[in-house]
Amino acid sequence: MGDSHLMMLDGSLIDLTKQLVVWKYQIATATSALDSPDTRLWTADTGLRPGSPTTLAAWTLPDSAVSNRLSQADLKVNMLMDPGSTVSVRATVTATSPNDPNLQATLTSKLAERLEKSGLKVAGNAKFTAVASLSLNSTGKTETYITTTGNGSPFLLIGRLPADAVETQVSEQELVFSVKLVANGTTIWEGPPTSVCNTQAQQFKTKDNESIQEQLDRQMWSQAESAFSSVTFPDRVFDPETSSGFGTSTLLDGRMTIKGR
Repeated sequence: MGDSHLMMLDGSLIDLTKQLVVWKYQIATATSALDSPDTRLWTADTGLRPGSPTTLAAWTLPDSAVSNRLSQADLKVNMLMDPGSTVSVRATVTATSPNDPNLQATLTSKLAERLEKSGLKVAGNAKFTAVASLSLNSTGKTETYITTTGNGSPFLLIGRLPADAVETQVSEQELVFSVKLVANGTTIWEGPPTSVCNTQAQQFKTKDNESIQEQLDRQMWSQAESAFSSVTFPDRVFDPETSSGFGTSTLLDGRMTIKGR
């Protein structure tokens, strides 16, 4: 594909200069090589008829017909959010963090930093809004932790019962963090939700001034706070209808056919 294009495993052709999917290639009767000795796509085509000989072929992509179509495509009308757009921030925290009593303000500030790092501007009453939520839920479950002494230091174990073991019941809780970009009430981008549970720790040293429940809860909040401090926002958002690019080419029985969008 050369230095300007990249072919994904699903057949999406990415223009590295424009940073978007520009075309979709569907390979119906052939198997494509994962690597190439040159810049072309190599395929082994078995054809439609059983018993047909396998044909090895090399394709220069995008071909001239596709290149002509792409040169006439207007990317602007297919972009929902441009690079450098202004975004406001709205954060909601439904519980109090033991690490930061002003977590909602901290979350708002961290998200603004992450937006600016992506090349976006931050201001109030913008067309686009970064909406984040951090909620605390009880799973209704409990986990048994075993406190014992080893090497002179207290620590916790799950599943073993030493002679000096003391059992402690911990109420399982879960923090769920989500973030999305909204325009005119419609979600145009959504990050993967992050879930952190306070009973994920399997073994750790205890502290004299905190209960096991308090220490596990604090660790859970620290993990969640780390998650929203590393959110990566897109610098542009395209219309979902353009996820397959501006058209599709199908390789069928050794022939390439084009269907524009």
